[in-house]
Amino acid sequence: MKFAMYRRLDLFIFLVLMCFSSILSLFLFTNKSFQFYFSFTVLLLFITLVRWNYLGIFPFVIAQIVTSLFQIYMFQTPVLETLASNLGSILFLFVIPLLLTKCSGNVKKNPLLLLSLLGLTYILIGIGEGVSLLCVGDHRFWGNFVFYIFNQEIYSIVISSILCLLLRNIDNLIVNVKEHLKMIQEEEDEKWKVSEDDKKLNQS
Repeated sequence: MKFAMYRRLDLFIFLVLMCFSSILSLFLFTNKSFQFYFSFTVLLLFITLVRWNYLGIFPFVIAQIVTSLFQIYMFQTPVLETLASNLGSILFLFVIPLLLTKCSGNVKKNPLLLLSLLGLTYILIGIGEGVSLLCVGDHRFWGNFVFYIFNQEIYSIVISSILCLLLRNIDNLIVNVKEHLKMIQEEEDEKWKVSEDDKKLNQS
């Protein structure tokens, strides 16, 4: 499979998973019979950002649009506030790929760095939502941010952090795909070179 096709397929799979997670979490959030709310959407976003850097933002954008439409038509939420909240979460996400580029190759190996960047992803989403809601007249920035982190997403943050530590043990999941494939190719080239050297030694 060509690299471009693999990239499109991978991004599409994460898009589907994000949409499924976001829509499922809406039912948990609106159903009072559930004692707590959680969502894997931000974890999926974070993994996609690690894998594809800035390109990882695009599946999240589409998932947020789908989620917004679902909320508006299924739950009759206010259109302007819903769009501002969901699409505003994207505003500051560019910071994560920027940081991932600078600490390339160390994310998977360093659990503290991994969890810090995951936590920062939640924080940036909360800030983005708060800023967007400010623009449409909701001036409770700090209140909205605190509600998002400590009321709405606290269980998601805890569960996602645990899963992130577990998933980093999977060889090719929480990695920059381009760098990972390059490393594999270099290892294969090195093996081939060693094999060729051995053959020359045996022949001599």
